[in-house]
Amino acid sequence: RRQTGRDASHPGIVNERRNYTGGRFRKPTVREDSQSLLNLLPERWGEALARVGLEGVSNISLDLGRRPCCWRDFRREHLCEDPDHFVDDHDIGEVVTKLQGFGDDNRAGIDGQLHRISCIHNNKNEIIGLTIRVGRHVEGVADMIRDFLEGTDKNILFLGERGSGKTSVVRDSTQILSGMGNVFVIDTSNEIAGDGNIPHPCVGDARRMMVKSPPGQAKAIIECLENHAPSIVVIDEIGEKEEVEAVRMCRDRGVRLIASARVGDLRSLVEDEDLRDLFGGLETTKQPPPDDVAEEAGGVEEKMPGPRKKYTRRVTRASTPTFDVVVELKRGRFDEWHVITDAAKAVADILLGRKYEIQKRLRCINSGEIFVKRIIKK
Repeated sequence: RRQTGRDASHPGIVNERRNYTGGRFRKPTVREDSQSLLNLLPERWGEALARVGLEGVSNISLDLGRRPCCWRDFRREHLCEDPDHFVDDHDIGEVVTKLQGFGDDNRAGIDGQLHRISCIHNNKNEIIGLTIRVGRHVEGVADMIRDFLEGTDKNILFLGERGSGKTSVVRDSTQILSGMGNVFVIDTSNEIAGDGNIPHPCVGDARRMMVKSPPGQAKAIIECLENHAPSIVVIDEIGEKEEVEAVRMCRDRGVRLIASARVGDLRSLVEDEDLRDLFGGLETTKQPPPDDVAEEAGGVEEKMPGPRKKYTRRVTRASTPTFDVVVELKRGRFDEWHVITDAAKAVADILLGRKYEIQKRLRCINSGEIFVKRIIKK
């Protein structure tokens, strides 16, 4: 079903009302194993957390000599009112003994769960603090772009700062795609599919390669490509040049990519020296000012004085972008996404200093219905 109407703020732009789930409206459902988390904590702090409730809680902090607290909507809530009740060595030791050990990145998990535990050491390498991140699977959250996931073979990149929901969207996207081919998750620190040898059900039938710590991610991508014949590779948080080169190798070999990067928006990514190669990188050429300049690759021109004649400095994309579609996610706005359906053209417009077109997709929290509005972004 589609309803269209004119957007008064942007003449000629059409508002579109669509349902991308094949006639079924599906509200996102949050699934978490709260009991395993409560069992991990010392009894007195687990009972305190149960009293305040886990809804909206993102992290739990246990620091030696301080009151334990949780973080809800980025605000601290103490788990006890008595200021004299502190976390002691026994509390931290009780949590650590229930884990399977910390990796090189000081992270650990609970077998079969999405929760993540990170530790803080003193200068004697003793653990003096723990951060427990509450892991959740938000089923249906990726329906906002289900048309691109199921209806195309485009490479999709999710952008957003910490806390914007990138990992939750990547998990649900993996589940949607898991029945469409040999889907492989490159799972650094078991962030996507949880701890333990068996992946969490949230990724469906997707297979996964564990990566012990972030420095090994690029190597794991290449190993997966060369050894396991993936048709789709899923990666959470590309951040280094080596990883950029690895995903480009996947694209060159015809492997579809679903990935994320910790960048606020496409314009910021183009300005990032390490990540801009995801969209072809930049090159500068000098040439006489032409009468007609091809702008398909995008660029910016500047007439420079020379000894005899003027020439043009032109900044353009150096090669073809790795990703076709970009989704910008914002912290606290989980039901409003900006989708750039033609990333190559958008990058060209950015390099030319132009505005570019995006889709603003909104989800009704009551019905799950999705609305699309095409707008121009500065």
